Amino acid sequence: MSKQDYAQKCKLFFIFIFEMYKILTSSLLVVLVPQKCNDGERMCSFSENFENLDPYNSFALYYNFFTSICFFLYYLVEIYRERLFIRLLDVDKDLSEEDYDEEMEEYPRINNRVKETNELFYYINIFLIGILISNIIVSLFVISRFYLNDLTIFISISNTMLIADKQFKSFFVARKSYKENKAYSMYMTKMITYNTVDHDIKVKRARKKRKRQRRIERELREEEEF
Repeated sequence: MSKQDYAQKCKLFFIFIFEMYKILTSSLLVVLVPQKCNDGERMCSFSENFENLDPYNSFALYYNFFTSICFFLYYLVEIYRERLFIRLLDVDKDLSEEDYDEEMEEYPRINNRVKETNELFYYINIFLIGILISNIIVSLFVISRFYLNDLTIFISISNTMLIADKQFKSFFVARKSYKENKAYSMYMTKMITYNTVDHDIKVKRARKKRKRQRRIERELREEEEF
């Protein structure tokens, strides 16, 4: 494993942990947003948000957990995509996107893998945005019924923005990657693209070429001797 691959995977791990926190905070709105209890005089405790629920409250709670599971599975796909690009590709600041297109012509299997992964990732993002919006609508109906004070509004907005901002950025990257057939990273601090085939893969391919060439030369010598 190259130093670049190792550094990218370490960064990927720590970002993933932070994303898990954002998933729970942003998805479980009917649990984590301050609301008043049925007596109308105080804020419900964490455990009370799971007790004495009417049918719609129960539905909203289940939908919150369903949303968190969807986002957890989505981030596993996102991690798989990033690790795939780290394994197959590298970042070379000296190369342009045109160089990437030319190089991919020599590696059609890698190019097809990138294309298929980008297509899957793009449509999953569309699905997740639908889940996100519907979860906000379902949760806000419950929260509005048990509005406590300005803290209810502030926490609702801040928790929602935690994941909404990330998800719409993810959609932008997914759409750009899919439309342009490029391997744009989801986890780097600035927009970068994996723009060249991984060095280890190039080395292995060069070795195979040399072995094949030596075999051909050996066969030619044997034919001449015969």
